[in-house]
Amino acid sequence: MLIADDDTVIIGSANINDRSMLGKRDSEMAFVVQDSQKFDSKMNGAPYRAGRFASSLRKRLFREHLGLPDGDDTVDLSDPVIDTFFKNWVTQAAINTKIYDQVFRCIPTDRVSSFSELKSYLKGISLSRSNPGQAKELLAKVKGYLVLFPLSFLSKEKLGPPPGTKESLMPVSFWT
Repeated sequence: MLIADDDTVIIGSANINDRSMLGKRDSEMAFVVQDSQKFDSKMNGAPYRAGRFASSLRKRLFREHLGLPDGDDTVDLSDPVIDTFFKNWVTQAAINTKIYDQVFRCIPTDRVSSFSELKSYLKGISLSRSNPGQAKELLAKVKGYLVLFPLSFLSKEKLGPPPGTKESLMPVSFWT
């Protein structure tokens, strides 16, 4: 699904592989909704004419991802690109990530940046096993589905192919 500028929605499947592109096996289908009903809104603080369907769908999905029940207006969902909304989004993701790390000792995690740290980390016992009651209390504080992507996991390690292998002869751009 793609919601562009609170105006256009694309919903469907768009796999690009031989199975779907040859037309003999898998089939792909998507539809586009371009709003004709507009209303006054804001985009990055500036006046903007948003589509009624696209905007309402985005707000409903954001409400679900943030764990906001209907009627809870603690987070302003009207402007999706303004800094205050982004800060609310990232803050909730950080809270959820911290709780999941405490309760389950998730991997990958930013708390592990090398293989030696990973070895040590794996020896630890998760709160879900050591104290299920406390784990349940913490999990009750999770709102929605947002978590942060662990950008520092194994960041101190060289994860490229070993020198001298045929894979190492290829440019890095081939693997990324």
